[in-house]
Amino acid sequence: MPDRQIARLLNRVGKPTGQGNGWTEARVRSFRNHSDIAVYRKGEWAERGDVTLVAAAEIIGVANMTVLRMIRRGDI
Repeated sequence: MPDRQIARLLNRVGKPTGQGNGWTEARVRSFRNHSDIAVYRKGEWAERGDVTLVAAAEIIGVANMTVLRMIRRGDI
């Protein structure tokens, strides 16, 4: 997820920075660099062969919650 989207999400759920400020794209980038977290690259999930929960549910032909249950049971 791009830094701008991460900032929006953190602000929406009410998670302030360590200093109590709101998140900005620059603050997310700074945190990511400080914590040595790689930058988002579009298509990286596909390169690794990963799929989202929604995509997995569509592939299998079941509801999202069913996929979550299958993961928790270790079926997938």
